[in-house]
Amino acid sequence: MASLQGVVAASAGGHHALWLTHEGEVLACGCGSEGQLGRNSQLSSSVPVAVEGLAQFTVTSVSAGYVHSVAVAVPRAGGGAARRTRSASRAAACRTFAWGSNSVGECGVGQQTERVLVPTAVVAEAGVQYSAVAAGAYSTVFRDTSGVVWGCGGGSGTALVTELGEEDAWAPRRLPGLAGRAVVDFALTKEGGVYEAAVFHAADGAALGTGRDVNGRLLHPQQ
Repeated sequence: MASLQGVVAASAGGHHALWLTHEGEVLACGCGSEGQLGRNSQLSSSVPVAVEGLAQFTVTSVSAGYVHSVAVAVPRAGGGAARRTRSASRAAACRTFAWGSNSVGECGVGQQTERVLVPTAVVAEAGVQYSAVAAGAYSTVFRDTSGVVWGCGGGSGTALVTELGEEDAWAPRRLPGLAGRAVVDFALTKEGGVYEAAVFHAADGAALGTGRDVNGRLLHPQQ
């Protein structure tokens, strides 16, 4: 069992939880049926355990979705146990990892596989770095360092419409409904299927929301 001493952030998903320590390490517990605990297995754990495969990185943020997990990290300086700091995240290239259910591409790793059992790098176009993430029910939203928003996962039945329309996006795609807006904050619902929703706070002060109505019809981002 890993100690929760020194935890600075946490995120609750549908059936699991993630904790981030001041050393930039990630702990997880709960259901592991889809690999969402990042332990290279589908075993569950009633106590916090360390997520595997991130020893060379300092994690700066985590987000637990319904049954998948996402983290933003930077390389550890000299391979040492660098503490999580804002300056560290600015000084090094951000890397984003995902693990757990990938049935409709919600991990964004570019692989059409049902689940991802260990933290795996999220696909990014050349020159793009994701600085913030939010994991939802069957989709994930990423904001890059320019404020542009990207999304991956299920198109049909979720809150997101990417450049692929309502097709499943197995790697992050731009969200055309937010074109021209720099986004500073955002969140997704953790469960819901056809009722999944997303909200965005733009740099110009606008608050926008998207999701599906009671008939399952998709509503594009609007104020």
